[in-house]
Amino acid sequence: MATSDKYDRQLRLWGARGQEKLMATKLLLLNAGPTGSEILKNVVLPGVGSFEICDDHIVSESDLGNNFFVTAADLNRPRAQVVTEWMLEMNSDVTGTFLVKRPSDVIAKDISYVNGFNLVVATQLVEPSLSALAKHCQEHAIPLLVLHSFGLFGYLRLQIPNHTIIDSKPDTPFHDLRLASPFPELQQFAASFDLAKLNAHEQSHVPYVVILIQCIQEWQASHHGAFPKNFGEKDAFKQCIRSKCHGSFGQQVNFQEAFDNAFKAYSLPNDAIPDEVTSVLQYASSLAVTPTTPSFWVLARAVAEFVTSHDSLPLSGHVPDMTAFTHTYIALQQIYVRQAAADCDEVLATVEMLLTTAGGDPKRIARDEVLEFCKHAASIRVVQTKPLADEYKQVDLQQVDFEDENATQSPLIWYFMIRAIQSFVEEVHTRTYVQ
Repeated sequence: MATSDKYDRQLRLWGARGQEKLMATKLLLLNAGPTGSEILKNVVLPGVGSFEICDDHIVSESDLGNNFFVTAADLNRPRAQVVTEWMLEMNSDVTGTFLVKRPSDVIAKDISYVNGFNLVVATQLVEPSLSALAKHCQEHAIPLLVLHSFGLFGYLRLQIPNHTIIDSKPDTPFHDLRLASPFPELQQFAASFDLAKLNAHEQSHVPYVVILIQCIQEWQASHHGAFPKNFGEKDAFKQCIRSKCHGSFGQQVNFQEAFDNAFKAYSLPNDAIPDEVTSVLQYASSLAVTPTTPSFWVLARAVAEFVTSHDSLPLSGHVPDMTAFTHTYIALQQIYVRQAAADCDEVLATVEMLLTTAGGDPKRIARDEVLEFCKHAASIRVVQTKPLADEYKQVDLQQVDFEDENATQSPLIWYFMIRAIQSFVEEVHTRTYVQ
């Protein structure tokens, strides 16, 4: 990416794949008031692909005191054009256009206009235009962000029918090291170390992966193949780890790492799959793949079949930092990378089989895409929200615990007030509200 230095900070946050998606985004902003302009600024700076502003308002003196993106020199010009020009000044990588029309008129007369965008941001939009827009976006799977602001108070509502995420960046990284069921090459590597014959210096640089594999297999040998089950057995297993240390236990960091990660030695890969991932894979298993099935769901279906066959997710190939000689750690990394590649190839073969059976192009999904999916298989997620229309139907409030709500600060009370304001504006003075 030619602009990698320019976007270095944010790449650390959402990665290259996230940046690619941002740069492929076509955003539509309805009404470029203060809220809409600030939202747009916050995606233009990090490099959104393109945007269009739909707004028929002409800049007046009232805009000068509340919108950073208009100046006195812009008086009597279309606000959509003015804000577009200022936005493009901030990032030359972004393209932007404008449409000087009232959003409510566009929605009423040509709502298919929004189909050319993959994200719609609607600010200060009221009924009946809002419901019509939300219904159309729901039916066409276009993410919709609804915002209303009232001075220092605001409201944000996301409507998204089905949003798939490959790398959800969980707070706690998932490390599948296969310690409880090592694959052949890992087993051979672990068996090549004789902890009893190593001196203290050599032993202090044995990766904790090796220590745990040897200790858990020794435990199983003396417990009829069973893993530690209760608190007492798990504590006894930790003491087994401690007993293998030749030097001072507190001074040998690798043994302390093994002690702290002891639970991984008796955690089977299938048991460690996050519930959110299990839900996605179960749903994918029930899907009938067609030539047009989105790549995410084809990949999820293939991974679900892999889990059924192996009782584990495809190996990510990632090895966490641990105390070891450099050459030993690199050798261990390569073992995991090779196994991850083998798992990826198996998933790829399943993907090609599914697409071929469905009458599609078996090469539609590239190996790099499969590898990326397998790498983050433990963090795949599907996000869905209820349609906005559901809020305008009869709502059952029996599930709301009003006793736990602060009478003056309850978000629910503020929500009712917002709905009341919207109803008032719809009936009385829509034009002023939008401005």
